[in-house]
Amino acid sequence: NGSTALRVLTVTVGVVAVVFWIWALLNCREHFDLGAVTYCLALTASFVGRSAAMGAGRLRFARCFVWWGPTASWLVCANYLLGVVLVQKPWTLRFYFGVGALWWALAGLAALIIGRTFEKELSSTKGSSDREEAGIV
Repeated sequence: NGSTALRVLTVTVGVVAVVFWIWALLNCREHFDLGAVTYCLALTASFVGRSAAMGAGRLRFARCFVWWGPTASWLVCANYLLGVVLVQKPWTLRFYFGVGALWWALAGLAALIIGRTFEKELSSTKGSSDREEAGIV
């Protein structure tokens, strides 16, 4: 079901984001690392998606995740693409940036598909929208 897929996605993205966010924060001791911002955005999107899958206010969180999940992942992807463009050597670093960009592009696509599917599931549940808005769920 959509809830399970959303939980798996948000845990996966959240774990990857937190590890690389810490790395980016450590890099900021020497120079600014845009990953300190973009990974934080991806991490917050994971929390929003996880809240949609697990807690009260699920429909509101799901609607937020539908746009926030893909956007945050694609911002991380854009950061990696910036590295591909700006860094010429070594080729292994450019390769790493390319793989990272692909991973985050696919994470964004997964967030879009899973988020929309889950939001539709919640919306189609008889009366769920009314109960959500009233905070009764």
